[in-house]
Amino acid sequence: MKKMFGISFIFLSVIIFFTGCDEVETTTKVHKDGSCTRSVVLDSSDVEKSPYPLPVSAGWDIQYTKSENNHVMYNASRHFKSIEALAHDLEKSAGNGSKISIMPKLEKRFRWFYTYYRYSEDYNNISSRFLITKEEYFTPEEIKLLSNSSDSTKTDKKLDDKFDEWITSNFFESFYRQLRQVVEDLGDPDFSPGLLESKKEALYQVFYKDELISLDDEQTTLTDKDMVILSETLGTRVVYQIRNELDHIIAGLMRELEWLAAVQLTDFNQIVVMPGLIIDTNAKTIEGSKLTWDVDNSVLFFSDYQMWVESRVVNRGVIVGTLLFVLLLGTMLIISVKRQRI
Repeated sequence: MKKMFGISFIFLSVIIFFTGCDEVETTTKVHKDGSCTRSVVLDSSDVEKSPYPLPVSAGWDIQYTKSENNHVMYNASRHFKSIEALAHDLEKSAGNGSKISIMPKLEKRFRWFYTYYRYSEDYNNISSRFLITKEEYFTPEEIKLLSNSSDSTKTDKKLDDKFDEWITSNFFESFYRQLRQVVEDLGDPDFSPGLLESKKEALYQVFYKDELISLDDEQTTLTDKDMVILSETLGTRVVYQIRNELDHIIAGLMRELEWLAAVQLTDFNQIVVMPGLIIDTNAKTIEGSKLTWDVDNSVLFFSDYQMWVESRVVNRGVIVGTLLFVLLLGTMLIISVKRQRI
């Protein structure tokens, strides 16, 4: 059974059972003048807890309706004068890191008969949330595999297990550092930072073996049994004096785990409609000028996920104008030649 912070993936099943998987469908229609129309449709059990950066600024048309499984259907749309304005709005929506950071960009190049457009949208990775970096834990080859969204990399069980261990180690390290600060502030010689350091590996083992916290019961605080295990592992009953602080640390870690689970369990579907003819893209689905991406959430733990598309618009007015100019120039040359002959 896989572990995550001493938590089997049964906990993720519990989340699915009570909340269901969220779905986000974002549609961006890019117009010839560089403006865009953006719409976001979220099907969620708890809109506020969605990791997607929902609009917080004025100007959005937002509607709520009921959907199946006690979910709420959130629908928001707005027209932006430029992609830069959309990017600024998304930056505000990302807040203080409680949402995924998304950065759209549009490049527009005029080439006389044609205008070329390149639209891209980056989902920034969330690896900065981890105290133990991916570079410390994985080899460059492993990072490359984990950053690859192709399905062929999903069958590597050893790498999957190592990923789970990395998550476990990061949650334990966060717990340990916060606990060490509490111990330092306590200043009790019977529970010194040195004692805590000497028990770090033993403490990690009780977390990894799932001996602390029964999350299948949605527990977010320590039970009396948990306190006994902590006391015996650390060799001191002073831990009972900091039980409130421990509960605060655990509650914070559970919120972080819930957020990471939400990222993993949310289906992100991205639709882009471009002006003109599509000439290149990394989208897997293309229907005329409409392109669709299914974001691979697991990649976000290691690298950015970029969607991009290039299109070409024929500048008919320029072509007509050029033809008229050539026709006029040719007519003037013919008239000039005839006059010279006379």
